[in-house]
Amino acid sequence: MRTRTKFTAPCAVAAVSAVSLVGVPAAHANIADEPIINEFVTDTQGVDMLEYVEVLVPENYDTSDLHIVGIEGDNNSNQGTAVHAYSLGDLAVDEDGRLLLTTDVNGLQNAALTLALTNGEVSTGTALDENLDGELEAPEGVEILDVVGINDGRSGAMAWGTELSANQFDGY
Repeated sequence: MRTRTKFTAPCAVAAVSAVSLVGVPAAHANIADEPIINEFVTDTQGVDMLEYVEVLVPENYDTSDLHIVGIEGDNNSNQGTAVHAYSLGDLAVDEDGRLLLTTDVNGLQNAALTLALTNGEVSTGTALDENLDGELEAPEGVEILDVVGINDGRSGAMAWGTELSANQFDGY
């Protein structure tokens, strides 16, 4: 699993109450050796609509077994467990190397959430940090390619990978 530098990304969230990771410009879409999460929006105000995850994919990369896994970060009995699992295998990669997963209404959970890009399927209910030590453990046959976590600042909340602090977003 690649480790990114930890940072806080300020972005406008006031009107839509969304969380977004600043993306890589299209001209640089193939700068990575492996797919990476480039941008996402989750937790829109009211009914969660227009939530998505964008992945940058290197040229000629086999996307058939790529997945986005949502990992519960809130301090509850599901913390560290996969609560969402989306296959990316049937989605097209555009000419700029971008693959876009759009979810159904309320497709990504609110509050503390980590998004993991995996090569290999992870079922919902799978514990990825069973002992809650801050280290994700991939199930056998699964490779974790990239991880971005949103910590909403509530007591006991956790995030894995590159951690974005939700309470620093404009309008949070």
